[in-house]
Amino acid sequence: MRANRKPATLVACLLLLSLIVVQGSDHRTSLTQVRTLSLPSSDVLDQHAQPLIASSGKVGFVASVTGGSLISFSLASGKVLSSAAVGVNVGSISMIETAGRRLIAVPAANDPRTGSPATVTVIDATNAKRLDLKSLLVLPRDAQITSSTGAVLTSDGRFCLIASSFDVPTLYSFDVETGQLTSHLALIGRPSEIALHDGGGRRLLAVASADGNTLLVIKVDEQGSLSSGANFNPSVARFDEANNPAFSFDGRTVYIAGSAGDRLFAIDSESGIIIDSIAVSSPERVTVSESSDGIERIGVTRVRRTPTGKAGGVTVIANQSGRLTVRSELTPPEGVDFSSANNVVFTSAGSVAFVGSASGMLFAFDTDSGELESYQKVGGELRRVALNEKGHSVAVVRSAPSGDQVVIVSFDATASDENDPSAPAIDSLSPDTVEQGRLRHLKLVVIGQNFTEGSSVIVNGVEVGADLVKKGRALETRLPKSLFDQVQQVSIQVRAANGSLSQPKALNVVRPGAPVIAKISPTEVAGPSDPFTLRVKGSNFRVSSAIVVAGVTLNTQQLNPQTLQAIVPAGIAGVAAKDPVKVQVKDLAVSDLVSASDKDLLIFGPRVRDLKPSGGSVIAGANKFTLKIFGDNFRDGAQVAINGADVSTNRIVYVTRKSIKLIVGDQLFQDAGKLTIVVRNIGGGESEPTDLDVHAPEIASFGQSKLLAGVPNVRVDIFGQNFLRHPRVYVKSTGKALEVPRQQIRFRDSTHIVVTLAGDSNDLIAKPDTLQFEVVNRNSGDGVPSRDQALDVVGPNITDAVIASIKNDDTHVRLTINGENFRRGATVEFVKDGATVLQQSPVKLRENLAKVIVKTKRIDALGTFQVRVVNLGSAAPVPSNQFQPR
Repeated sequence: MRANRKPATLVACLLLLSLIVVQGSDHRTSLTQVRTLSLPSSDVLDQHAQPLIASSGKVGFVASVTGGSLISFSLASGKVLSSAAVGVNVGSISMIETAGRRLIAVPAANDPRTGSPATVTVIDATNAKRLDLKSLLVLPRDAQITSSTGAVLTSDGRFCLIASSFDVPTLYSFDVETGQLTSHLALIGRPSEIALHDGGGRRLLAVASADGNTLLVIKVDEQGSLSSGANFNPSVARFDEANNPAFSFDGRTVYIAGSAGDRLFAIDSESGIIIDSIAVSSPERVTVSESSDGIERIGVTRVRRTPTGKAGGVTVIANQSGRLTVRSELTPPEGVDFSSANNVVFTSAGSVAFVGSASGMLFAFDTDSGELESYQKVGGELRRVALNEKGHSVAVVRSAPSGDQVVIVSFDATASDENDPSAPAIDSLSPDTVEQGRLRHLKLVVIGQNFTEGSSVIVNGVEVGADLVKKGRALETRLPKSLFDQVQQVSIQVRAANGSLSQPKALNVVRPGAPVIAKISPTEVAGPSDPFTLRVKGSNFRVSSAIVVAGVTLNTQQLNPQTLQAIVPAGIAGVAAKDPVKVQVKDLAVSDLVSASDKDLLIFGPRVRDLKPSGGSVIAGANKFTLKIFGDNFRDGAQVAINGADVSTNRIVYVTRKSIKLIVGDQLFQDAGKLTIVVRNIGGGESEPTDLDVHAPEIASFGQSKLLAGVPNVRVDIFGQNFLRHPRVYVKSTGKALEVPRQQIRFRDSTHIVVTLAGDSNDLIAKPDTLQFEVVNRNSGDGVPSRDQALDVVGPNITDAVIASIKNDDTHVRLTINGENFRRGATVEFVKDGATVLQQSPVKLRENLAKVIVKTKRIDALGTFQVRVVNLGSAAPVPSNQFQPR
């Protein structure tokens, strides 16, 4: 029996979670698509492995502790892009993005006892498909680190900081460019976690030591020199290895939790004095977020511990003017546990947070209420989490019996005033009105959109099962008769399988004999209008029943027991409005007999249905254009406003009932964005604002898949849309940017520009790099830029090299080199101990193949060596990677 309790517990857990999810209402974050990056069984991601996501939201990085490598991957496809070997027993990585570069620091413990000192490899990951060595920082031979050791880079990328653990704990500061040690400082206790604040004139490093139960704050100056700062030793708590420090956004406060002692501390980073502390049960990792309301929020993960058995989860603490208060708590039900490897990540606004669990569940929750917004059953044991809002992705390390993985989970976020197109929506209820005191259960049919298998119905906050009917357009359920014992409104919602929730719809419980409106005719009238006849159909109508429109009781005629009729007067019909007026039926003889379900009657003004500019689209900076507005209920003399300003009447060509034609001056669309169109009738009423996009130039692709480094006067075909005549083109490379001279740009049409990189532009392609192209359309100001588009400049690359004997010739051997990007005139160089010892022209050379014939004696004399292919270059030769032949 004991073995069968786990599945039952999980089922119960999921049922409870589904009830928790329905509580949120201000916004909704839905976890959706899941992609998995599977790693070889030899690559282990331990509990310290922190995934990193680039600011672009397109690529991520993670390090394998056993594989000794840094791995880059695509968040879109979940596939490995590249990897770079960095050493043995890799620690915790960090990343900075500055001045167009992306640098990642990867520490490796190696084995100093055997002559392999600990190192930090700084990788240039600007191009995620090509991880290049920036520098190798070598720790002193007696310095030892562990797989939990982290290395951090300063925000300018100049210095790297790392703390050793044995034999004498020491903090080291390295110059990234030169690889030289710039400063070191002895530490109190073996370091367990570090954090860097670098901004606002403060550069501080916090070092926590579980061994010494200390928190040290160390100052780092502009030259990378280290000096001691504040020192904090809690008297009522102890740190463990996972209790990490985290700085406030201004760097004045550092937060840290003490797992033994159940406290979160806010420490003054200058003096080490406690500003405030607060009780948190079994706290582990800490994350800080500055929310949109200006109140700093601290997310603390909680771990279930014996003998107390208190549930794990997340506590969100608010720091308001130095005072710590509990903002909210996420406490999932039994069956969900958290570990010291679980961390919280916040959205930029601080309103939503994500956290993984040791039980394999990933949660998104509201930080103000602690209410669950969505969850995803990933499985296995989840560890560290990373978030990128731009890419709407969460990356989480997953450990499973089949091997370690990085799981990428997409999410959609919608605010209360937005419509999530994938969320369920209720169109109507059948029935929508029920009389009080029913004798039987009610069959309720909920009709709407985005209903799927697994959708359920929420009745007054309680989830009930439902069947998908009418080919997926409706859900059917049965409600108990006890629900209708009193007059009330019953809230009906639909919850999707992924946790997203529809807006509520009311099921009205009315007293017996109350009038019920089934439908009205008409439901809308073009206004302003003359008085018109309104018919109301329903049940429980009597001779004393009267139609009430917008609070006005009308002179009503009963045509039959199911139909009432009245004239809507000019005072109501003659006023066009955006919002409908309410139609009710009430009994003049019995005042409390009033219909419960109102119907909407809309006296609408002008309506815009479509906007059609001449030329098909509007391009910022172009000449004036003709705009046709299609819709309904346009009246003679109608006015058109664009971005709040009325268009002069001499620019309006004509107005008919269903269309308007006007000329839009170029002064209104010099910049990319939107033109907001509103039509107003002279007699009253105006349309809802309708937006017309004003486009910037857009680069879609290049005619060349790559450019060869060192080739002068290269043609680049830029394809896209919205290009105007006489554009400017800018090209940026690592450390250099320039405007292409006008005579080197040819405008072919609005989708094609030809650029020749010549003269000074040749410097951009002198060596392998990634070029960022930008097209700027001319306007009355500084121009309208496109988004940058990347094009790689590549050099020769060797993928394999083989030495083979030549038939009937013992005096020579053939070296066959396979690769790519070999150019005519390329030479093959033999390299030994870093020096070129032999150069030889290939006897056969193609783009992907080079063959040379070498004397056997010379090969034997070289011993161990490497080869490289060197292309001719306009400024300097372009060498390939070095490769040892087999």
